[in-house]
Amino acid sequence: MDSVDIEKKNRKNFRSLLDVLSMPGTTSKVNKLFDSYVLSVGSVLLYSEVSYIIKLKKILV
Repeated sequence: MDSVDIEKKNRKNFRSLLDVLSMPGTTSKVNKLFDSYVLSVGSVLLYSEVSYIIKLKKILV
């Protein structure tokens, strides 16, 4: 069974996304992660070692 280096793919995909967003009109290749482009982009944008917080005001009804 082939092992997948997710960190390496995330670094390459992050660089591809950064290049495309910083230079409109250019294209770049995103590598698949487990046969899914959506999963590979989600893995880059929702990195597991980063914490997220959602601040909501409580609405009393």
